[in-house]
Amino acid sequence: MIFSFGLTLAIFHVPGTWRRVVLWLTTLFLISTWAPVLALASHEPEIATPWIAVLWSGVCALIYTIKHQMPCDAASQPIKEISPPR
Repeated sequence: MIFSFGLTLAIFHVPGTWRRVVLWLTTLFLISTWAPVLALASHEPEIATPWIAVLWSGVCALIYTIKHQMPCDAASQPIKEISPPR
């Protein structure tokens, strides 16, 4: 639950679609690499639930940010000067 909420919060605060996708894939990769580490520590890893939660929350957050204008995207764009009317 912490990963899914944390990932969604991070995606909402990072400007640019490419950065959001990289963040999402990196989080999925890190959760996937828990299995061998926990297996070496003689624990039975159950990573299916967090992996599916992060996968689904990342997809939903990415779709939301594509459909809506996020404040971090507006702040990263240059300000256009408005010329006075003639």
